[in-house]
Formats: sequence, C-alpha cells, structure tokens
Amino acid sequence: MTLLQVQELDVSYKTLKGELKAVQSVSFDLDEQETLGIVGESGCGKSTLGLALLNLMPPQGRVTHGKILLEGEDVLTLDKEQLRRARGKLVSMIFQDPMTSLNPVKKIGDHFVEAIRAHYPDVPPEEAMKKAGRILEQLGMSSDRLADYPHQLSGGMKQRIMIGLGLALDPKLLIADEPTTALDVVIEAQILDLLRQLKGSLKLSMILITHNLGVVAEVADKIAIMYGGEIYEFAETRALFRKPLFPYTQLLLKLVPNVSQETTSLEWIPGSPPDLSSKIAGCKFAARCPFVLDQCDKVPPTVRELEPGHRVACHLYDRGGR
Repeated sequence: MTLLQVQELDVSYKTLKGELKAVQSVSFDLDEQETLGIVGESGCGKSTLGLALLNLMPPQGRVTHGKILLEGEDVLTLDKEQLRRARGKLVSMIFQDPMTSLNPVKKIGDHFVEAIRAHYPDVPPEEAMKKAGRILEQLGMSSDRLADYPHQLSGGMKQRIMIGLGLALDPKLLIADEPTTALDVVIEAQILDLLRQLKGSLKLSMILITHNLGVVAEVADKIAIMYGGEIYEFAETRALFRKPLFPYTQLLLKLVPNVSQETTSLEWIPGSPPDLSSKIAGCKFAARCPFVLDQCDKVPPTVRELEPGHRVACHLYDRGGR
C-alpha cells in the first residue's frame, strides 16, 4: 500500500541573486515498509526535499507547485494544528547534525519527555521517561544515559539519541537526513545496521538522504538520483547498481571504494554543480557529462521508463537506448 506520493513538487528560495529553484518537478511514490534512498551531491536539493515533505520550510523557502500526499492527505494543505499532529506521529525526521540538534543544557531524558508530552500532554513525565528508557535499550544503549547531557555522549551515541527521538511517537515514516555524517566508518556501519533492524522490527517506511551511494546500497529498496534539484534516475537498488543509466549515476558508482579493484587513483567528477539561481535550458548535467549530445544544452530530457520501475531522464535514450 502506498504511504507517500510526491507529485510534480517545486521548491524555491528567495535569495539576493533572485529565485533559487532548489527542487523542480520531483515525483515519486513510497510504499509502506519500504526504504527510499535519495542520493546526490551537496546542494542538489536533497535536504530541501526532506524538509518540504514535512512542510517545514525556512522563512525564505516555499513550495511553489505540486502535492505531497501522506496517506492520501496533502501535507501542504494542513493547518498548523494538523501539521503539529502529523509531525512526529505520522512522519518524523532525523536532522543532519546530531552535534547541534540536541539542547546542550537539557538532559537526554528531558528531550524525550518534552517530545512525547508535546503530543500527549496527559502522559505523566514518569511514564514518558520509562518509554524513553525502553527506546534507548532498543537502540543498544543503557537507560542510565537519560541522565546525561549531550556533551557526555560520543557522536555515535548522539546519533542514536536522534534516531530515538524520531521514533518516540511511533511514526509510520522516518526521514533520515545524512544520518552518518561526521561518523567514522565503524560507527557508520553500526548506525546503518541499526536503521535496517528498526525498519524490520517497527515496520517503518524510511527515506534515507545521503551523498554516498555506498551508504544506501544495503539499506534502500529503491534509489532516486538527484542532480540540480531534479530526479534524473529512479530504480530498485539492485537494478540501479546492475545497470546505471544516467551518466551521473555511472560516475557516482565509480566513486564508491571497491577493495576488489587494483587501483591507486581516486575517481572524481570534473566540474561543479549548476547554479540553481540561473535558468538552464537543457539537462543540468550537460556541462559535466562525458556523453553530451548537441541537444543536451538546449532541450530538457524527458523522463522515460526503460525497464519496469527503472526511469531515467537522459537524451542518450531518446531512441531506445545506447
């Protein structure tokens, strides 16, 4: 059953240079108990898309077009009270930096109590604290940590706390924005394994936002490749890794470290991401693409489904593929 439907979503920011179109014509569906990985470089619109799904845009940002249907109801049409009830209970978000997302003068337990009682004011603080303890144990931490302040925890522990706060109200959808940023590879693997376990035990749907294809390889069921505010490729994870279609996806896969390859050189993508405050007539990746065609600079590519569930927007496939 479909939990989330995003239809032709556009998001813009007002800047000193004019309107910056951070997300453009983004569409996708997410089923119950499914994980979607959204992958792309910094500045491609991933985090903006995540915030838009909660209708949580900063003052200078706004959704200019499209629908976000959560269980069939458009998030963008909800009033403040309806949004407050939906956030946390129905959909929750783990923000990018756990180091700055926690209040440094509040104990960990107080974070949980505040979150739970904001939605369930009749729940006694003692009961909320007991639930917080159960959540911490589920995350592999001692409930004694509820008495600690954020500065007493390691980066990996803080990230677990952020995951726990996201799960405190038993949401159906969890959005994780770069959940392994600034963590070493061992802790990163533990956090990803934890998210995988929670998805199964709590029957969660998840959206995992990252710049690293390797991070979503074993966690996501489907992957959306974002570039310049648009989704250029969308496929099941195995299909995308087996046969990447969009040139940018192919280059991203080359950046994933592979211990089986005997190479000492580091791969990189020449050029820079596009300036989203400027109007771009054709494909946004054309200036960096190794397979660029004459029409790529002039005509935006059309999204095509070349295989069941595998969609791509690229002029290379205008005549049935390469």
